[in-house]
Amino acid sequence: MITAITIVSMVFIFVALWFLGFWSCLLTFINILLAAMIASNWFEPLADALDGGSSTYTYLLDFSALWLLFFGTVTVLRIATDSLSRMKVEFHPAMDMGMRTVLALSSAWVFACFLQFSLHVAPLPTTAFQETPTTVNFVGQPDRLWLGFLQSRSQGALAASLTEPLSAEYSSSDLHPDDQKLNSRVFDSRGNFIYKYSNRRQTLAEQSSLRVKR
Repeated sequence: MITAITIVSMVFIFVALWFLGFWSCLLTFINILLAAMIASNWFEPLADALDGGSSTYTYLLDFSALWLLFFGTVTVLRIATDSLSRMKVEFHPAMDMGMRTVLALSSAWVFACFLQFSLHVAPLPTTAFQETPTTVNFVGQPDRLWLGFLQSRSQGALAASLTEPLSAEYSSSDLHPDDQKLNSRVFDSRGNFIYKYSNRRQTLAEQSSLRVKR
């Protein structure tokens, strides 16, 4: 079922964007990429805020916060780009055809990466998604590619300092030894994201409540 949903989503996005043309495909690709990055980095603080800062939080809130941030950011970025780019940019037909195809495919793949990533924080039983942490969920392992991409960006141009506000709960002890010299808030530095949420879903399967302790 999840594989089918992923494929259908990719086909829908590709077809919908392909008919928009090169320029609109380019703007949409940038919007989807930025929105997915923002949502991936900020869904946990938002979920904690929605949960009232208690010692427990709801699985459903993690998943909801992730997609709320994604769709909210996409909407804001789309409104901004549409207002800044009111003129339809014309390109040579051959270039337009080729680039719209590449960008529509790229947008569909980025969305698939984000979708598969989001399922790790969803309140799903292991029988429905990823029976073990090493299970391959979709061809190409888009969830792991997305995690790797986020980690690489947080080590480079988009790195956040450990001393920045909202990063107080993140310390050098959370970093892999190879990343400690960077003094940056590296995303999933120790590569335990999949294992952490796999353990949480295992815990969820053993209880009746959606709320678990940290």
